[in-house]
Amino acid sequence: MIYISQKLSILFILLIVSISVQTVLAQTVAVLEIIPSGDVNLKTSEYRHLTDELRTRAREALPRDLKILTRDNIFSLMPSDSEEAECLAESCAIDIGRAIGAEYVTQGIVGEFDGMLTLTVELYESISGNLLGSFVTESNGLRGLLSAIRDKAPGLFANIAKNPSRPTKKNDYSKDSPTDIPTERRFGVRANAGMAMATILTSNNETIGLIGNIGNNIGLGAYALIPILGVYLVPEITIQSRKLIIAENTDFSAIGGNRDLTLEETAIDIPVFFRFRYREENIVYLGIGPYLGIILDAQGSFEEDSGFSRNGLDIGFCFELGFRIGKHFSLDIRGLGGLGSFDNATSSMMIQSQYGLSYTF
Repeated sequence: MIYISQKLSILFILLIVSISVQTVLAQTVAVLEIIPSGDVNLKTSEYRHLTDELRTRAREALPRDLKILTRDNIFSLMPSDSEEAECLAESCAIDIGRAIGAEYVTQGIVGEFDGMLTLTVELYESISGNLLGSFVTESNGLRGLLSAIRDKAPGLFANIAKNPSRPTKKNDYSKDSPTDIPTERRFGVRANAGMAMATILTSNNETIGLIGNIGNNIGLGAYALIPILGVYLVPEITIQSRKLIIAENTDFSAIGGNRDLTLEETAIDIPVFFRFRYREENIVYLGIGPYLGIILDAQGSFEEDSGFSRNGLDIGFCFELGFRIGKHFSLDIRGLGGLGSFDNATSSMMIQSQYGLSYTF
């Protein structure tokens, strides 16, 4: 059973890592360097300035969950072989996007027509190769091209939010739309399973340690998300069932010889988290706060004897590390620890580790 529990824990962690990595990699936009077509007589610094302006407009127009690759990001991700370098010179935007793992890629080309400068910017979905949008402009000088980028780039990048094949659609967060302070009150439900450990110090100062490694802590509850002071206050109430079993024929000298020991209990847990980073543009969030456990029924027994009982309250602290999956679902890992009370014991402590799945309405 211990082996199975360890495997489940590893699989749970791998699932979280896999979801996080896929989410980050699937939402990346590469704004490639604007390049010349033919013998356009512009300086390298001027091409860079046009590219920086296009990249700035992309950041302002796109949702925050989409990562904009910088110039250094793009060149560090490019393969070092000569074939890819040649493709960059020929403006193979789709091939470059696939090579660096970007979901979307833009490429701009400056040319000449009838004595005027022209600029063509195209936006592609890298995997499918679909052209999502483009704009073409012409001007007597660079200032006109800059002005066109400022006017037309936001409409170009809006095509990403409209793309039906985009894996996760989230709200747009522009620079003029502050998202640092949560304002929406929400509610949700959460189910959990995990492990628990209790330590009991008897009246003659001998310690009995109880450890359950078989997924022996399960619960179901509800919570509220209340915005306060720039974070979320998250009060939660859950009903928990715990069962801790020690291996057979264990030496408990404090109660006289080798015995089998079992602890079973039902409790209401009330953790109250101050949750940070719980916003649409973040994948990972953190929480910390006080914890109260109300023991409804608890019995510990040594083989056939009624050894001890537990009642009263657990009072302590809790923390969480959570991972958002879209707008509604999240996975979390929690630790809860509280001082408790057992009959015939001078002190005791209950510690829990939980793996949870939540749905927020």
